[in-house]
Amino acid sequence: MDYLAGLIPLIIGLSIQSTSSEEVTILDTTQATSDLGWTSTGTGWTELTNTDETDADLRTFQVCHIRSPHQNNWLRSDFINVTTTQRVYVEIKFTIRSCDDIRRVVSCKETFNLYYLESNHVRDPRSLHLDESTYTKVDTIAADERFKPDSRVQANTETRIISPIQSDGLYLAFQDTGACMSIMHVRVYYKSCSQTLHGLAVFPPTISGPEMTSLIDVPGQCVPNSMIMKNTKGPSLHCNGEGNWLVPSGSCKCDIGYEPNKELTECNQCRVGKFKSEVGNFACQSCPKRSFNVDFASSICMCISSYYRSPDDMPDSPCTKPPAQPSTLQSSVNKTIVQLTWLKPRNNGGRTDVTYSVTCERCDATYTLCSRCGDGADFIPGRTRLTKGSLLVRDLAPHTDYVFKVFSFNGVSAVSGLKPAFAQIRVRTNQAAPSAVQPIRVVMATAREVLIRWDPPKYSNGHIIDYQIQYSSVHGLYTNVTARTTYRLSNLTPSTSYIVQVRARSKFGYGLYSRASAFRTKALKSFQPQYIHTNSNSASEKPSEEQNRDISTTKPAGNHNPLVVAVCVACSFLVITLCALFFICGKRGRYAKTLSSDLEKYPGFINSSVDLLSTKTYVDPSTYEDPYSLVKEFASEIDSSIVRIEQVIGRGEFGEVCKGSFSRKTVAIKTLKVGYSTQERSDFLSEASIMGQFDHPNVIRLEGVVTKSRPLMIITEFMENGSLDAFLRIHEGKLSSTKLTEMLNSIACGMEYLANMGYVHRDLAARNILINSQFVCKVSDFGLSRILEQEEEEDVAMYTTRGGMIPIRWTAPEAITMRTFSTSSDVWSFAIVMWEVLSFGERPYWEMSNQDVVQFVDCGYRLPPPCYCPRIIHSVMLECWNKDRTSRPNFSHLVTIFNRFLQEPSCLNDIINNRPFRDQEDCIPEMLDLSSLGQWLDQMNMLKYKPMMMRHGCVTAEQIMRLNPSELTHMGFIDTNDVNTVLRQADLLRKKIEEVGNVGIAV
Repeated sequence: MDYLAGLIPLIIGLSIQSTSSEEVTILDTTQATSDLGWTSTGTGWTELTNTDETDADLRTFQVCHIRSPHQNNWLRSDFINVTTTQRVYVEIKFTIRSCDDIRRVVSCKETFNLYYLESNHVRDPRSLHLDESTYTKVDTIAADERFKPDSRVQANTETRIISPIQSDGLYLAFQDTGACMSIMHVRVYYKSCSQTLHGLAVFPPTISGPEMTSLIDVPGQCVPNSMIMKNTKGPSLHCNGEGNWLVPSGSCKCDIGYEPNKELTECNQCRVGKFKSEVGNFACQSCPKRSFNVDFASSICMCISSYYRSPDDMPDSPCTKPPAQPSTLQSSVNKTIVQLTWLKPRNNGGRTDVTYSVTCERCDATYTLCSRCGDGADFIPGRTRLTKGSLLVRDLAPHTDYVFKVFSFNGVSAVSGLKPAFAQIRVRTNQAAPSAVQPIRVVMATAREVLIRWDPPKYSNGHIIDYQIQYSSVHGLYTNVTARTTYRLSNLTPSTSYIVQVRARSKFGYGLYSRASAFRTKALKSFQPQYIHTNSNSASEKPSEEQNRDISTTKPAGNHNPLVVAVCVACSFLVITLCALFFICGKRGRYAKTLSSDLEKYPGFINSSVDLLSTKTYVDPSTYEDPYSLVKEFASEIDSSIVRIEQVIGRGEFGEVCKGSFSRKTVAIKTLKVGYSTQERSDFLSEASIMGQFDHPNVIRLEGVVTKSRPLMIITEFMENGSLDAFLRIHEGKLSSTKLTEMLNSIACGMEYLANMGYVHRDLAARNILINSQFVCKVSDFGLSRILEQEEEEDVAMYTTRGGMIPIRWTAPEAITMRTFSTSSDVWSFAIVMWEVLSFGERPYWEMSNQDVVQFVDCGYRLPPPCYCPRIIHSVMLECWNKDRTSRPNFSHLVTIFNRFLQEPSCLNDIINNRPFRDQEDCIPEMLDLSSLGQWLDQMNMLKYKPMMMRHGCVTAEQIMRLNPSELTHMGFIDTNDVNTVLRQADLLRKKIEEVGNVGIAV
């Protein structure tokens, strides 16, 4: 191909050199069949008829007055039309007698003069004035050959150029000044570049320019089946003044399916068995391996049966097929960690882009009942698109049987439509160290001591020997050990931030550290311990005297002599004084800034739980008689004169919502409608007081309020992209799973903050999430009233509406039936928001009525995964939709989960549903979570069989529906009545699923 491209200029050059110019005759006296009748002065010139060398008649003009002095004889042609050119050639054939043998004749001449006159008229009167002043002289023409009376007459031919010509025509004039001569032939012509073919382009005949140095740029026309490449100059040649083609540039290229001939004069179609997929002047190629064609001018070859070509493959790539299964799959088990290794497939299908995916199934001891491993297992570096033959699987259950399948893929696996080949292996895990302990809580805090408490690991994996506590500050790192789940940190530094983590130890070693938690000791102003309310679901804990005696205590190394104590007391006094001054001056937020500064030293804990950072708790506006007093405490008053309303962007519960500005800042402004009632004013101010208590990057920020003038205003930060549901519908299909997960994480962070404050939202939905220009999501809409209550059976804060409407599609079942709300019900609503985000703003439960939604949810059915939803995300939804609210994850746990997803985005590649909702014919439940399995058995008073069914891997609805008596007997069912009851309930479960159809997934 490159060789031919290099030959193109050479071939063009040779072609140009072989092309001669073309002469176009305007006047030729030899073609005259009668007298020319040219004009002459006097009797000097005479028109005669002679014959040429072929005896053809020839019109000539003669003059011979050599013996008379002062000759001035003029001969003028008729009007010669030269409109097509600006440069003409005059060819004159003549004879002249020699003056050598004529004696005593001084007027004898051997030359004559050629003149011309430009004119636009056939009968120009000026042409009659035959003199040097009217005509322009071209040249004095002398004869190379002269004849004598005794010699043979030899003719002379001379050519002269007239240019540039600015008129439509001209007259030629011949002046004789004493010669004896005959003009035998006059021809007037011009030169042009003849039509030629170069570089697959045709160039038309072109008249040469007016000057010898003229170059006329002439574009060429591509021959059939060729074209000019995009962003390239087309073919062109330059016609010079002599009618020759020079300076070629550009060229045409043969189209796909066509190749140039050797002379580069035409493009011929590719023969059968060859193809050409690109535009260019190179030869057609033979079809690559395992491909063929049956047509002329083919641009690509088709693959033979069972072979394929990837969309990313080049047309000249050979056809390939999917790979065989991975070879030599092996496993290595270390407690609850499995190392898988394998070799490349023995047949890679003819490709090198082989990747692997791994699936995991948890099975019973006989490997007859298996289910997916779930999201607890940690795959390193991931489950899909693996390029190397090794994988580490962590966090598996101990003493459990697993089946791992390793699938092989290459670039044509997707287009082949064939099921991928796989190798599988069975493994059984052994014992493992404990899992991470549950979140740490602060029970009591002073300037010098902090009492912490935690829950045992969810999976102890044996007897817990002790716990290791590690805590640190800017002063150092400390480690201590205790056998209890409480610990007293002593001899701490006042007004200092600390980071604490705890891990459990069994005979198999230490487990993972708990999530890092932060707390700050109080200022040194009182030695009375203060018991604080934690932000968890349990009530405040105040240790008894007996507990205080049993609590483990730590004392970091170091001696405190009197001088050090005195300095500490003095510093504490100084700190207290400065704090008081700042409080008087209205310097709010000093505590938060100090804490933020300290936490900068621990960047690894940025996303950690901040439950222990502060004792700040949400204050319910309903506990205040006058809402104005609460607004003054938590919101800043803004002068209405500096607030500018620009446009109305919506209408809310209390009035209009506007876009505006103040202090050169764009804000959103809520105004209270005219004619408001006392209750509406109270609710409006309550919303402002609620918002004023929050300060978090994922919660809408209150800028201030206007209460001293009318209308009343709530001023918040402006969110450019509006509500999340509308934003998602606009950007449907344009956001990646990672980006959607980032948005969910930001919402979870905002809700974690609200939950730690003790605030229950009650109306969490995508329509109440706002998003700014940086795509940061923020929780909003705090306008609904709530009344705080206490449940008797559990010491957990709950909320009941005051007769308000409940958003059924987003509300947890216990909140609908009991009219009570909790952080757990907010978690349920958050999972609906997750579903909205992954479905790009789809309406939950579609067009079902609210009554049907309540009925189906109560029956245990849940929304199916949205189209292209990551499997792991939908698993989190199902956990949040657990019917038992105490088993749902809290927002701190959700933040941890999303952070892990974002750190390992490959886990989002496992798609559970690639069909739109309208195409889903059914939605068979894939997984019953373990708590719901227990509820199903408990309804039959057979909870004792739950461990037995779990051991045999019978945990999915599909497995339950397919149970038969022999399988139940194999599991350990002895009583025939129990077997019949389970089979009868399994049949009822199947009928429920058939009735619901495509409504959702049961949990």
